[in-house]
Amino acid sequence: MGSWKILRKLSEGPSAEVYEAVTPEGGQVAVKRLLSLDDEGRALFEGQARLLVRLRHPAVVPVLGFLLHSEALFGEDRGPCFWMEMVSGRPLLEAARTAETGTILGWFREAVDALSFFHGQEVLHGDLSPHNLRIDDQGKLKILDFSVLPGDAASSDVATLPYMAPERIDGRLVPAGDIFSLGTIFYEALAGRHPRAGCRTVQDLIAASPPSLGDVAPRMAGHPLEARVIDRMIRADLKERLAGPSAVGKALQGAAVEEVPEGVPVFSPLTMIGADGAFAAVSQCLDRAAEKKVLVAVHGPSGSGTTRFRREIVFEAALRGIACREFPDIDRLDGAGLARVLAGLRALPPRGFLAIADWSDDRLTEDGRRFCSALLTEEGLIEAALRPLDRDELKKLLRGFLTEEAADESADFLSGRTQGNPGRVLEILRNLASAHLLRDRSLLPGWKDFLQKEDVPEAEPRDPTELSRFLRREINRLNGLGRYVQALEIAERWFSLKAEDEPLLLRTVKYWFITGWGLHNLGRFDEAEERLKRCVHEAAARVSEPEIASMAARARSLLGLAALRRGDAKAAEAEFRATLGLQPETGFATAETFRNLARALEASGDEAGASASLDRAK
Repeated sequence: MGSWKILRKLSEGPSAEVYEAVTPEGGQVAVKRLLSLDDEGRALFEGQARLLVRLRHPAVVPVLGFLLHSEALFGEDRGPCFWMEMVSGRPLLEAARTAETGTILGWFREAVDALSFFHGQEVLHGDLSPHNLRIDDQGKLKILDFSVLPGDAASSDVATLPYMAPERIDGRLVPAGDIFSLGTIFYEALAGRHPRAGCRTVQDLIAASPPSLGDVAPRMAGHPLEARVIDRMIRADLKERLAGPSAVGKALQGAAVEEVPEGVPVFSPLTMIGADGAFAAVSQCLDRAAEKKVLVAVHGPSGSGTTRFRREIVFEAALRGIACREFPDIDRLDGAGLARVLAGLRALPPRGFLAIADWSDDRLTEDGRRFCSALLTEEGLIEAALRPLDRDELKKLLRGFLTEEAADESADFLSGRTQGNPGRVLEILRNLASAHLLRDRSLLPGWKDFLQKEDVPEAEPRDPTELSRFLRREINRLNGLGRYVQALEIAERWFSLKAEDEPLLLRTVKYWFITGWGLHNLGRFDEAEERLKRCVHEAAARVSEPEIASMAARARSLLGLAALRRGDAKAAEAEFRATLGLQPETGFATAETFRNLARALEASGDEAGASASLDRAK
């Protein structure tokens, strides 16, 4: 490669660092180094980078090259990186302040054409904001930072959130998301104000109906078609928004187009059913963050939505530019972990900061109960105690998944079965969908019988093989109902059978995992850890087999949580990375695993690694 020269770091985020550099040939480039990619991430990076190197459009800053190993640039391997042309000039919104209307609309059409080209290659941007649309020294539009990981847009920061499509907040990346962002940016460029100016919450952003561009921008009087097109690009509801750059192009030609093609999921506004009062109270208290730090504790029964509540509040804080520190899943921590949380809370700055913790009341250890009781007495702390849903709230939740008639019909039955626990309701709906008894938002005949059978044990068969299968079903049924002690008793009986329905090694691995998982749920962590280690040990010889690898991955994830409870961050990191290492065979690299890895990295002082892992989780 010759000799590279790194001149300076231009920026740093949770998922990447950007440097100004000079190539061996003397060219000035921007080098982007990606942080904390696993083997799957590297494979995705290589495939997408090869594609982006080949794609060229005059309005897009080109990717000139990439490396999977970056010794040539940094003197040591710091992981994958790629480099692009350095772009001088000004951000689009700054340039638009002094530009003619026709010039801005010319940039708009160039951007639409560029998106159309890249979307045609199945490359979405996913993170369009004023920061990555620039006007170069020749007055040409340049778009930066198309994602080098397919389907994985860059982590959104405070500046990006107001330009993000609502369905992106809900975790979905579709072509219409780029259209929403682009329309919002050019609305602001032409009107001199954000279309949803004044919104202070995520709900406000979603619910707001922006004024027509033609009404707020007198300069658009001579361009009514373009004004109407941009208005259609920024609609929050996917059913009403233009679906992609090709639809925008047709609309700019005056053609009638469908807003959303068949099969695109429609976005449902985010709501906190049953917790809207507590959510509003916490949201209002964020206004005090400039004067003093805001402490929030969210708790309730398992499945009541504490995690969702915490994440929504973090979004609200980001929208207002408030720094935030999360302390998730207090119920999973031992004494050492709780001590670290206390130290973290005490180390927070006195103002301009939000700290939010959450836990499930029914999963707290004795140490956890004492800690949380003391935390709730902290001066100025805001408590959000989540409760089960009442019948009307449950109906409202069900109407998000079922027709109004089906929701009303099933509300009483599901309320009695779940005691209004929203997590349990959603689990039941998933089970019904898996059993093909929920289709087109309707419950099909037999759905009640299916659920009632879950509670009624089958008659025990006499044949050893059939009895073995029966006992496995019973273990799953009882675990699903939270009856872990009974499930453990049946697991012992199941393992003692001399049945030949599956290989002995698979049976052994299952036994150690099932009993370790059950003990973990009962809070008997030392016993659980021993059994989970046996599971991993037995599985090691046959980890190439998907079912065995799946058990090993789940066991290692639980072992990572056990290490976190002990305060052994390095051991926890090793277990979570091992879990992710099994992902190509098992698909177990879930967002939860990345979040747990971030907790381990943070506990060991690796803030950059923790941020990168959280970025993957998002």
